[in-house]
Amino acid sequence: MLSESKRTYAITKFREIELEVHAANGVKHFHEDSDNTNLLNSADAVAPILRTALVINWPEKSMKKRYERFRILYPQIDSLASLQAVIDQEDPLVFCKKYLDINANPAKPGENPKYLLLKTLTNAFLKYQSSSGLNTEIDAIRDWAERIDVSNLRNDPIAKLKGVGIGTVENIRLNLGLPVVKPDRHVISAVKEVLNVNVGSNEYTLLAKSLGLDPRYFDYILFEYGKLTTAQQP
Repeated sequence: MLSESKRTYAITKFREIELEVHAANGVKHFHEDSDNTNLLNSADAVAPILRTALVINWPEKSMKKRYERFRILYPQIDSLASLQAVIDQEDPLVFCKKYLDINANPAKPGENPKYLLLKTLTNAFLKYQSSSGLNTEIDAIRDWAERIDVSNLRNDPIAKLKGVGIGTVENIRLNLGLPVVKPDRHVISAVKEVLNVNVGSNEYTLLAKSLGLDPRYFDYILFEYGKLTTAQQP
């Protein structure tokens, strides 16, 4: 993927970023936040879908606040089927405010991006489960996550849907504990401007592996570095 000189340069710059992040967050921070053992063993089908819908184009802390609120207030919504039922029953404006703590545009609440993505993913994975004959919702999500070809998203039953892109795909897979990189704005900026590497939107996981790095760790360091640099801007 990279020439030896470019690979050496990228690794060197990554190590510099790594030191900055560890100085700010502490070395243990990654292991506390990103240990994927629980994610890999989780039977929760709602978590990866809800967290993904809430985080797209939002700071992670905004997602976490609303995600935790949802799970505390609505423990009965513990499956995609029960989530789908509530989405179908509630007016979009009411659902956004009551369940997601989002103030949707009253004129067109059904077009709220997070509402639309949540509805799209929920319906799509239930359909995927039904068509694949898998026993549980989480089995269906994991089956899709293992099978997807990120170089051919347009032919994937989930990724081809409106509003679903590589960022959504990789965020779901991250929340399943898989070794991938989500190409969000922080990661993209750091790779391009600091590591001096240009890759396609579906090649960030391959890049991490080519540098000999755990993709989840690579994602974490670049994401946290992006947060640090953003916070330092006047």
